[in-house]
Formats: sequence, C-alpha cells, structure tokens
Amino acid sequence: MLYPSYEIVRKAKYAAYPDGTRVTEDVCEIDLQALLSHTASHIVASVTTVPSSRKKINSTLICKYGFDGSSGHSQYKQLWQTEDKSDEFLFMSSVVPLRLLNDSSATN
Repeated sequence: MLYPSYEIVRKAKYAAYPDGTRVTEDVCEIDLQALLSHTASHIVASVTTVPSSRKKINSTLICKYGFDGSSGHSQYKQLWQTEDKSDEFLFMSSVVPLRLLNDSSATN
C-alpha cells in the first residue's frame, strides 16, 4: 500500500497527542508535565535498541521554551460558534527538547 487510509493516519495522529490535550474552537492546551513525559518517552523509544524493554531509567530532559504573539491578521469569513471569538490576535508558547541526559552518566 503506497498511501495509508485516512483512518490509519487519524489514529496515528491522535496516538501522538500527550494525555490531557484539550482542543477547542479557540484554545489548545496541554498539561506541561504530560507534554514533557510524552516527549521524553518518544525520544527514548526512538533510540532504544530493544523496543520492548520496560526498564526504568532516571533521566533529565533539557528544553528551551518561548512565547510569541501577533496581531492585525486579516479577518476572513471564519464561522465561530460564539460571536465574540476572533483569530485577529494570536499568542503561542512552545517547548523544544534540546537534550535527554541519563542521570547515571550525567556529569553536569
């Protein structure tokens, strides 16, 4: 099969979301601890030679974070469920993983 079905893509998309993700018409929220745990587990899974290994490890995830906002966006004919909503002003926060250190080998 060259391209997966939409159902397979949809399931994979939702499986990639951390627990506690809330998406509404005007807000997308994710619990920070759930996001960090989810990110660290995916990093570990991507470099583990034995995927079925459930050995617990202590590690430190080093991240950077930032915020950005913008305004003055053109208003198109976006239909909102509530009339007082608008996407003219946007604010975003982001977290980027930089390094995952195994605590038993960390020297910093």
